[in-house]
Amino acid sequence: MAVCYANYPFSWMQKTDENGAVLVSGGDGEGSDLGDYVIGYDVLMAKHICEELGYELEIYTYSADLIDTATFETDCVIYRTQLVSDASYLSEPYYFDSAVALVKSDGKYANAESVNDLKGATCVVTPYSRSNSDEMERFLSETCVQQIPDVDIMGDGEEQIVYATFYLDNGECDVIVTNKSTALNACISYPEGNYKILDFSGTSGDFEASDDDVDLGFYINEEDLKEEINSVLSKMTKEDFDQIMDEAISYYTE
Repeated sequence: MAVCYANYPFSWMQKTDENGAVLVSGGDGEGSDLGDYVIGYDVLMAKHICEELGYELEIYTYSADLIDTATFETDCVIYRTQLVSDASYLSEPYYFDSAVALVKSDGKYANAESVNDLKGATCVVTPYSRSNSDEMERFLSETCVQQIPDVDIMGDGEEQIVYATFYLDNGECDVIVTNKSTALNACISYPEGNYKILDFSGTSGDFEASDDDVDLGFYINEEDLKEEINSVLSKMTKEDFDQIMDEAISYYTE
């Protein structure tokens, strides 16, 4: 499999095999200065799939802008990709994502309990930077943020998370509307930001969305392998994925 070398909490490089990190077998060499081992949610999922199917795991790392190259060199590319109906090369969901609001934990909207509680907020919309992000951008910009009453939308919906958090830190916006995996990345990558994720999933105050809008899959090179991997993923629940994600996050924050 191939992963992006720095994609917290999905994958990151480290110098030892602590917490079951896997020795990198190859790739483009990006991130090697950070260590020769890789760990994170994607790695934990890959290990689980291989254990279930009896495969030996080999991991190759690539920088984010070259991750598509891995589709020609590996069996599958476990890197968060929004599921779209016509993408036959993608797996079943391997993480159930959701639309969330990222705020300052001491900010005006920190105690919001629903989308309606964000009324009047100045919002920046940011999708994650990945293939199919155009669909995510449209979903967040045209569907989610528009559900906030009297919203003041800042920017064009294409801001990268690093710039969006800059606006949030400087008080230029109140809320970042994004997907949960991107919000987790921001909280882990910038702990000094004192951010809080508002996830209204499972409540009547949630953003209205379909599963296809937010669920994440990954690229699989062969149809037979896809069927095998999907047989494992289809048995897993949101609780299973969340438990593995919590484990991955605990490794990074230790």
